[in-house]
Amino acid sequence: MKLKYIIASPILLLPIISNSCHSSSESEKITNNKNTLDTNKNTYYYPLSSETESYLNFKKIASNVYIPDGDTIYFYEHDERVGLRFFGIDTPETKKDNKKNQKLAKRENHFAQKAKNFLEQTLHNKTLYYEYIKRDRYNRKIGILYYETEDKVKVDVSKELLKNGLARVHYINIDRDDIFTVKEERQVKYFKEIKKIEKEAKNKKLNIWAYPKQEVFYR
Repeated sequence: MKLKYIIASPILLLPIISNSCHSSSESEKITNNKNTLDTNKNTYYYPLSSETESYLNFKKIASNVYIPDGDTIYFYEHDERVGLRFFGIDTPETKKDNKKNQKLAKRENHFAQKAKNFLEQTLHNKTLYYEYIKRDRYNRKIGILYYETEDKVKVDVSKELLKNGLARVHYINIDRDDIFTVKEERQVKYFKEIKKIEKEAKNKKLNIWAYPKQEVFYR
């Protein structure tokens, strides 16, 4: 598969008004040091070689980026609003006032907001790239998002979420009987990489892994 990347200018995060209603369990402060965020250690770097960059079709995106939750961003490309869903991961759902019958797990909105806040902080004033994979049923692009460090190193945002226990590996598998199975060599390798990172976060009981699954994910 030919990989496609898009380069973005340093982004400006749009002001986001949270429409979430926190219950006492959702808004609780987690003081266990296992739930702290680690953004400086064991960062996963994926630099692009100069040879790779030479044939990629780079495109700038609008500076305004909207972050509705921890695993999706929206931006404008040629005056068209584009949604990018992160490939192979899933974060808890945020509570939405316009969905009266929305069902969430006990701690789901709490960790959804935490993942969203982490994403906002991580992407702030960063230059972004993404690797396009495919479209989903909502016509959003599915891909891998990267931000660039001051040393021009590309960092996989999904792996940062997984490393901090704010996301789970989902909608990807190498089981032939699974509807989300992947066969392309690059994607199979990626699946194994993110499963390893997820396992490390589980073993440390970081954030979502400090509680039973049914308390964090309704589905």
